Amino acid sequence: MAAVVVGPGLCDERGSTAFVRRLLRLFRERTVVLDSIAMSVAAMQAFDQPVLLTPHAGEMAHLCGLPKEVVTQEALHVACEAAIRWNACVVLKGASTVIATPQGRAWRFDGGSIGLATSGSGDVLAGLMGGFAARGLPPEQAAAWAVVVHAMAGRKLGRRVGPLGYLARELAGEVPAVVRQIGRCAAPPLQKFTTPDVDRMRSASTSL
Repeated sequence: MAAVVVGPGLCDERGSTAFVRRLLRLFRERTVVLDSIAMSVAAMQAFDQPVLLTPHAGEMAHLCGLPKEVVTQEALHVACEAAIRWNACVVLKGASTVIATPQGRAWRFDGGSIGLATSGSGDVLAGLMGGFAARGLPPEQAAAWAVVVHAMAGRKLGRRVGPLGYLARELAGEVPAVVRQIGRCAAPPLQKFTTPDVDRMRSASTSL
């Protein structure tokens, strides 16, 4: 097993946290994608293995103890600080998605669409991250591929059925063609992201 996705479907925070802590010990050499309530384990200690966290603004606010408005307004700063604090690759989802690494690198993707806010869409994104990690990609590359493929699948569905109203499970059917399309491009997915000036943004933001 090359990668594990944990979180979709879990509902008991206390029980899930204990479960995830035990599970992490079993997959120390594998990339573990933590989504939804499984991310609560991050509040306990920094990770010492490859971990991808996939919070939206509300989940990040809960994990960091910050107002949601601060997370939304300072997404780059919050994601970078969290990635370093937790020693994990953080994918802060939103209208603009930020990928931040424990090494202080960050990328921003602005190519999402409103239809991707549908229920279950984040589960599909987490599954894509796990799939790309299972193919041997490091966490930030697995995240980049997943974010781009997820967005492109949403745009393809939007053109066919309309920008709103499609279901999360319909995204999966678009993935093979999107991956094939990206694979024909010379530029890797991270080149579809902008690279913000992280140091400048940190100095301009209030320290957490």
